[in-house]
Amino acid sequence: MDRKEAYPSVELSRFKSRVSLILHSTAPINTSSFTPEQISLLNSATTIVSAAARTCYSSEIQTPLDYLQKSDKYRQISDSVVISTKEAGHNTTRQHASYTFALENISRLAINFLHSQPFYNSEEMSQRYVNMADTRSLTPDTGNEDHNRALSEAATSLSTAYNHLQELLTPTTRKFILERFPGRDTEAWRNKINNEAGKKSQEIARYLLPLGMPTNLHFTINELTLKRLYHLSQNLPITNELSAIIQGMVDVAISTDPSLQQELDKPLPILARPRYNPKNTDHHSENIAIIDNLSPISPNITRAVRHILGVTSEEISDDDALKLVFDPNINPLMTQVDGDGVIDHLSQSLNQVNLSVELSLSHTANYQLHRHRSLNHTTPLIIPLPQSESDYVIPTILDSNPEAYEFFLETLALHSQKLQNLFDQGISLEHLQYLLPNAVRIHKSVSGPFGAWYHFLKTRNCFNAQEEINAIATSITKQIIDIDPALAPHLDHLVPCGLRKESNVKPYCPEGARFCGVRIWNLSVKDYPRRNI
Repeated sequence: MDRKEAYPSVELSRFKSRVSLILHSTAPINTSSFTPEQISLLNSATTIVSAAARTCYSSEIQTPLDYLQKSDKYRQISDSVVISTKEAGHNTTRQHASYTFALENISRLAINFLHSQPFYNSEEMSQRYVNMADTRSLTPDTGNEDHNRALSEAATSLSTAYNHLQELLTPTTRKFILERFPGRDTEAWRNKINNEAGKKSQEIARYLLPLGMPTNLHFTINELTLKRLYHLSQNLPITNELSAIIQGMVDVAISTDPSLQQELDKPLPILARPRYNPKNTDHHSENIAIIDNLSPISPNITRAVRHILGVTSEEISDDDALKLVFDPNINPLMTQVDGDGVIDHLSQSLNQVNLSVELSLSHTANYQLHRHRSLNHTTPLIIPLPQSESDYVIPTILDSNPEAYEFFLETLALHSQKLQNLFDQGISLEHLQYLLPNAVRIHKSVSGPFGAWYHFLKTRNCFNAQEEINAIATSITKQIIDIDPALAPHLDHLVPCGLRKESNVKPYCPEGARFCGVRIWNLSVKDYPRRNI
């Protein structure tokens, strides 16, 4: 069966993109005796809404099957409940039906918006692992052929530079890999090491790729999030591409469930908002991470632990309260990879503290940060055109390769001038966002409960994490320890292998063949070696 014909889909011809619905909520019952109309009703969004809402006021569970099998009066009441809960904003009833979309050939710029809210799950083609040498960047239609050609040529120049930077860096990445694994400098390992060196150079070269580079992903959201995206797409100043993607998701969902159409509201008008001021330099620091609320956080955690257990400070000391949560020998959930601690009452004591951090990072690292959806992000509406070297993040490894370093900066300097020239010719800042390189620096605020930060720090302190996001995690960890020394024993080895060693769980590294080659489980976070790869 042809995959493209098997799933309901919508073609976005301007960008040669496709939106397909590959999975949605259905009732797991035998429907062989049902008519197509009955099956459609059974699985419709509004039927699920009515059953969920009516359960709130019934002594018995209500299900979509009841809508089919009970009386006309039951169905009339259910239909009215759908309308009344929608008008009253009882939105939890709209979070039971979910949709998994396959988005193909979608720009990273569009994905950046879809990932700027926490109510989704996605798995995306990674530029770390997929070579983009033969991939053509997407560019917007400006309505002017000369401008369109100029945008395309500028994007192609970045792709060419991406290929050359990989060639320059591969000998350097190979050298650093063999420094970590000296025993692999043999003929038997040659092909594997060369392949790994190419992957590592590719990981760095992607900093030159434009935000218009396409990607493919699975994108799962519930009905409420789909509605919200649709409403905002009707009146926010978003790109034509993004508007088409959201409309495509709505259209393909409605094609399988027509009842969804009545769930969509007429969007509220949003008054014109002030445009982003690119000259505002209040946050233009090159420090990668600065914690805002500089005060100890352990007192709130120990207080929460005592509330959960119903004990006093005389019964459990501060140190013992912290150990109950952080010590993997006492709380093995700290080493568990499924994240069960987010449900565990005791582990949730970490969420009684909120941490706010000012970050300066590249788009490359920002993609990684978006994976942590329990953190709240405040990002500029428009990224200003880069004006100087300080507006870009320079990967650390380039310090070890002068030729690559010079080529990287020269490429970005020339590209910055191209962007300014295109802007001066009348191409809008919004259209030029497609040409911003991944290396461009973003200044943003990120806040969230400490439990979410703890997970972020634990996973990103790992040396398998991308180098820039790893540096951010390490910086934040060190700052927290400096602010609150009581947490030092619990954060000093905050990395999966460190926690596993502390609780004698073997192997210490859970990554298997992906072991980074550095035994950081023996090191304090303050003694981590400088990362190159």
